[in-house]
Amino acid sequence: MTLSTRLTNTLWRSALALVALTGFLVAATETPAAGPRPLFQMPVPCGQTWEASTYAEHWTVDKVAHPNAIDLAQRDEDGSNISEGEPALASAAGTVLKVFTTKTKGENRVYIDHGDGWRTDYVHLESLPPLTVGQHVAQGEMLGRISNSGAKSMHLHYNQMKDGEPARVSFNGKLIDTFDGNADAYDSWGTDRAEKLTSLNCPSDSFVPFVQNGMRYQLLYKPTSGEVKVQRLDADGTGTTSVWNGTWLQRYTNLVPFMLYGGQQHLFAYQASTGKVRFDRMNGQGAGTTMIANRTWGKGWTHFMPFSLGGRPYFIAYDSLRGRANIERVNGEGSGSTTIYSHTWDEGWTHFTPYVSGGVQYVFLYKGGTGYVEVDKITGSGDNVSLTQMWSDTWSPGWSYLVPLKHNGSVHLFAYRAATGDVSYNKLKSGGQGTQHLGSATWTTTWTAFTPFLQDGDGALFAYKAGTGAAQIRMLNEGGSGSSEIWTGSWTTGWS
Repeated sequence: MTLSTRLTNTLWRSALALVALTGFLVAATETPAAGPRPLFQMPVPCGQTWEASTYAEHWTVDKVAHPNAIDLAQRDEDGSNISEGEPALASAAGTVLKVFTTKTKGENRVYIDHGDGWRTDYVHLESLPPLTVGQHVAQGEMLGRISNSGAKSMHLHYNQMKDGEPARVSFNGKLIDTFDGNADAYDSWGTDRAEKLTSLNCPSDSFVPFVQNGMRYQLLYKPTSGEVKVQRLDADGTGTTSVWNGTWLQRYTNLVPFMLYGGQQHLFAYQASTGKVRFDRMNGQGAGTTMIANRTWGKGWTHFMPFSLGGRPYFIAYDSLRGRANIERVNGEGSGSTTIYSHTWDEGWTHFTPYVSGGVQYVFLYKGGTGYVEVDKITGSGDNVSLTQMWSDTWSPGWSYLVPLKHNGSVHLFAYRAATGDVSYNKLKSGGQGTQHLGSATWTTTWTAFTPFLQDGDGALFAYKAGTGAAQIRMLNEGGSGSSEIWTGSWTTGWS
């Protein structure tokens, strides 16, 4: 059965009906005896800065208070709470343990079991999400939208539970300062004392690459401040040069490049919490962008994948939580789009990786929660576009990035797991018939963005860490089974 015709599973609908009737879904038990803490990331989108706070009687277990529980809120420069509608993301891979609404306060909650006695809690969600107990989720997968169910203010209440009790919260391997025993962290809600934390929950995030007059550029963005800049890759692939800086609105969650018929580079930016969209044209010589249109779409889309048919731009829009899927045809001016396909697919896809092989457009799909992979061929023209499944398999779960890159005339696929540093080098087979594994490696953890490019016929990768600002460029070896570092740099932090 092809992806384009696969409808939401009947069991999913039954489970959601059960939620509506009983108010909760509960798994039998959690995994006992806490082992090593997972490499938890913040439960909010990459690059956003949120304030953490707590208070003495914050969370009770068996009538005992545990101020290690935290509240997370996002504020603008004026101090106004702008948390409403933002995606709540899984801090680490795991399985859904509970999805329920509390009877006393009406709080919509999701609990994720990470194994070895570790659990994370996500409280005050906008609505009860369509998740089922036992469902596998990947790090960064959307669990719901942040609201104020059962509370007065918009925020996400968040716990990292160790053997059933709130532990001091850790993000990206570092304990935060808001915790039980630090009285200075109490009652900091909405004050200058609140701890400010920037999310590195960045699966699949990449910079926006584009080419003009043979020169290679990438556009970078900081969701927390709206800063945006363009970097030019040096001609020999051994460094970068900043060529433009600007400022946009905050909190865009998706930046999507596309090329108009004739080769003009464009992009659009999407804000998941509001549905706001801006369409921009890339200025010449990397000199920033010119906004050509504002639009408002529906809220909550999680993935956008651009592709081209007959030289004309299209993109797939997908909601991983509910399985909504649209194919949009971009208009001739690059100022908007028309929906030409709208269906319900399986939920839980975490990666949509487009590539062209033999002149045919394909998409490589992956579910980070389960490891299921699939290649679909995209064909058609105008308002008639279809997807045909060509291949499927099961990989290990938890890959954070799948990056296509050309190398010696073939299309390769680079895979990276941010939590462990695992790297896999692969070659995409012709005809959409899957992949050939070429080599493996282990890198350091938590690289947060990758940009592929071609250097004298060889595949190369620009890599960046939003947490430290570390940057490097690596070149694939002749056989594509590994890579070597050819440049390192140090940037400012927080770009996504």
